[in-house]
Amino acid sequence: MKPKLQTVPLIALVLAAAMMPHAFMAQEANTPLETTKVVYAFTNWVGQTRSGYLSSVINWTPDFAATGFTNVIAKMKPDKQTVYMLHREAADSVTVRVVECDTVRSAHEGLVELLSNCSAPQPLPDGKLAGLDIGDKCYVGYPTNAPLGVLFVRNNLLIRIDTVQSNINIPSIARALDNQVKTRSGQR
Repeated sequence: MKPKLQTVPLIALVLAAAMMPHAFMAQEANTPLETTKVVYAFTNWVGQTRSGYLSSVINWTPDFAATGFTNVIAKMKPDKQTVYMLHREAADSVTVRVVECDTVRSAHEGLVELLSNCSAPQPLPDGKLAGLDIGDKCYVGYPTNAPLGVLFVRNNLLIRIDTVQSNINIPSIARALDNQVKTRSGQR
């Protein structure tokens, strides 16, 4: 007498095996932040600086006179972020956000988080490739020949500069602020 095969457990096993890749894919689904880290090759530059710094920058107030803006409104936020509204004339305005982070790495993490929430076409152009060689890492907005926005990190600071007026030279403002941060950081 032949033993009777039990097909029910075999079918359950086949179905479970067929569903396993889907379960693994659900666990591996990337968040927008994780996707942004891959797009910007975050692991290749996180925590790295272009030069050594003698100290972190603490309680820095930018000198905007060198940028041509003398009418400045500052607003402190609780997360060590200061937002500056710069005005030259009624129509000329620029927003500068400075976030003081505890470490270089946390500034870099803040930059990639900001990029992950950015609605502009991704990835944003690398500042160095677009002719703006500032910061430890820099990205520029569009159009790249006269960007309306710049994001960069230098030392433990995350700086975002943007405007809606195309007649304002945002890269020039970014260079001036970066030079101030380099001086304040005391490079080795």
